Amino acid sequence: MSSLPETIMGWRLGRGELATILTRAALLGAHPTRTAEILGTADEDTVSYQLRKVGMNCPQKLNLEISTTAAGLLKGNKEYIIAVDTTEVEYWGKRDMWVHHSPGRGWVHRFVGLSVVGYKRCVPLSLKPVPFGVFPADLVSWMLGEVERLSLRVGVVLLDRGFHSVDVVLLLKSRGILFVIGARKTDGVKSLLRGLDKGQLHAIPYRMRGQTPWGQAEVEVALVAYWGSKGWVTLLCWGVSPMKAKKYSLRWGIETCFRMIKRLKGQNLLPQPPPALASPPNLNTPLP
Repeated sequence: MSSLPETIMGWRLGRGELATILTRAALLGAHPTRTAEILGTADEDTVSYQLRKVGMNCPQKLNLEISTTAAGLLKGNKEYIIAVDTTEVEYWGKRDMWVHHSPGRGWVHRFVGLSVVGYKRCVPLSLKPVPFGVFPADLVSWMLGEVERLSLRVGVVLLDRGFHSVDVVLLLKSRGILFVIGARKTDGVKSLLRGLDKGQLHAIPYRMRGQTPWGQAEVEVALVAYWGSKGWVTLLCWGVSPMKAKKYSLRWGIETCFRMIKRLKGQNLLPQPPPALASPPNLNTPLP
């Protein structure tokens, strides 16, 4: 509730009421305006009017509060395994600087998330929307900034194939951060896989080449490869043993903490209305 505006001209809902609506909607996977009507708090137009006044600074403040609370759950001064990942949510509304075009999915909102992974749990620390025109190295830099703000020590960073780039590798190596990155099967990677024994775990020196804002660049990494259920699994590693790299990949798939957000839908402004609820959910049960 503290992340909502304290005063807004024409405010017809209390901050507590709006916070309750948003919380219930998130728990139910329902739209806030529909939730408000079921609760009998306000009509859809009133809620939509108030939500339009909630700017980007509100979720940013909430993100800070959540990340600080989550970081407090992590005890000790140990080094943590950090995962950075992106996800997309389909979107049908007005296109602006926050809307991306995704091959095969159309228009989407994109998010970058930061989490700490362990043997039995995953602790989400931060979730941010990604504006158009931001590169993978920028996202990694943002999340490393979040880690520093939370005073956490990084042991290893896990990234998926979307972060397979010279820029990202140079950034992490320049900061002395160990990493495991899912490797795309480029022509260079495919040439290294030819003739390898499928029954062995391989670690092969690999020179990456690519374009950066400062021109062409090269960087040395290790390509870890092993045969999985769907073919070769390939990872770019630095400072991580092949066995540990395989363990991280198998345990987490390098993707973390996005099951909840992938359940949500983007704002749909097309003429067809969303399907009506078959029966009103029970909104009187206590919140956890």
